[in-house]
Amino acid sequence: MEEMRNFVALIEKWNDHSEIGFCSKNVEILFNALYQTNSRICAKAALVQNRIVMDHIAEHWRLMVRAMMTEAEWASSKHIPATMEEGRSASRRVLLPSAAASPASVEAAKVEIGRAIRALRGELQRLVFGDGAGVVPRSCREMFWQTSNVASAFYRDGDGYSPKEMLSVANAVILDPL
Repeated sequence: MEEMRNFVALIEKWNDHSEIGFCSKNVEILFNALYQTNSRICAKAALVQNRIVMDHIAEHWRLMVRAMMTEAEWASSKHIPATMEEGRSASRRVLLPSAAASPASVEAAKVEIGRAIRALRGELQRLVFGDGAGVVPRSCREMFWQTSNVASAFYRDGDGYSPKEMLSVANAVILDPL
């Protein structure tokens, strides 16, 4: 939990993260990878959008890590949240302001975002596993691979929280014999 709290504190400070410091090498690697990747993405976005988007992106990360920390605390204390508690936590994690748009433009946006995600995931995999991957410790590569696979399973066809899509996957993991 100490590493999680440190990571959340770093995200909370974002640009002023040097005030916090890192409690472990794992936290340092994870935060720097996240921070630098988002900095590059925001630099590219600023060129296209003619505005700085880093504050917006950082705020979304803050909301998400707060929700994740809440859920981690629930898990470690074996607390079972009430529906309202879970709803508040989930809404901070997954809901973005929605704009009125036609279904066609929503579908087009989904296709385009899916394409961008696949391209960026491939780029990240090349960075982690490619020719220069020797500088990335094996444990970090393994953690990245596992996290990437879990994220892909959760978000491949939906929002990752819709029970109908994930029910068969969860049942297979929990109920089906090896």
